[in-house]
Amino acid sequence: MSPYAFLKRHITFKKSPPPQENDVAPKPATPTPRTRTPSPRPRTVSPPRSRITTSNTPQWTWTNVHCKAWIYEICIIQLGYSSENAETICNKFLGIGPTLYAMDRVDWEALLGRYNGMGVYSTLLSLRNQAGAVPENIEMSVENGNNVNGNADGEDEKKLKRRSWRKKS
Repeated sequence: MSPYAFLKRHITFKKSPPPQENDVAPKPATPTPRTRTPSPRPRTVSPPRSRITTSNTPQWTWTNVHCKAWIYEICIIQLGYSSENAETICNKFLGIGPTLYAMDRVDWEALLGRYNGMGVYSTLLSLRNQAGAVPENIEMSVENGNNVNGNADGEDEKKLKRRSWRKKS
């Protein structure tokens, strides 16, 4: 017997059960909510989370909220910004823990200004080897610190030299 004939025979012999006529009321359209347990259990209280401060090492696993809290604290305590300015800067930051360490000096300067950005960038460079910061299996490049004034080509140094031999009037 071929499989097709077997299936055809099997399907024809199987009949659906006769409809049952019960005098059961139809179920309501919206079910009534039931509780999972007869008596509610008390919720376990999670341990209080420590507040993020400037002395915390930014963690690789931090969310955007954690990073913004750290940047806010840096802006208020170390850089002396007002709370409104610090909040404005925090709202400009889009990223998570790895983003803090992946941003280079130019990115931090664009966010915080030249000298403040340089300061935060150097702070993060010094914290990279702390526990929880950058995992050991991640290799992140550090920009060349020899040319602080400009890009790696040294164009700013050429401009400075050019200006220096101009005659003063």
